[in-house]
Amino acid sequence: MANGPSAQKILLAILAGGLLAGAADIGVASVIYHSDPMSISRFISAGVLGKTQAVAMGDQASFIGMGCQEMISVLAATVYVLAGLRFPILFRRPVIGGIVFGLGVYLVMSFVVVPLSLAPKGKGITLNFTYALTLAANMVYGLIISNVAAWILKRGSRQGASAMATQPAE
Repeated sequence: MANGPSAQKILLAILAGGLLAGAADIGVASVIYHSDPMSISRFISAGVLGKTQAVAMGDQASFIGMGCQEMISVLAATVYVLAGLRFPILFRRPVIGGIVFGLGVYLVMSFVVVPLSLAPKGKGITLNFTYALTLAANMVYGLIISNVAAWILKRGSRQGASAMATQPAE
């Protein structure tokens, strides 16, 4: 990306990757925790509202939770895209970058965001099948962001997608 991508492409990569990853994350959490997306979203809103208020608000809290999820996901995509602009290898190797990024998101959410929120606290990390699925889901979350960003930012670049794929790793 000799001259770099346009501001429109950067914004598109951030919004598309973030919104898609956020929606997919709610869907995957619904499968992992055997719960409907509205309940998952209501749980997310409990981080801002507290459990009692989130339950009392019902569907309104679910929509707040969906908004929070998407906002966090767009923020995560912003971090990835800005990092990729600084370190282009993240766009050339989106699978590795996405997996590592997804694990990083998991760590930040588990050890910074959730502990500082009003959400009900779990018993900490328990190594079981659900934990393994949650970790895998975060890797997929990172892969969605990384691959969408790489795809959008490679399209129409001066070098072209084939040239980028053959550049040596930095």
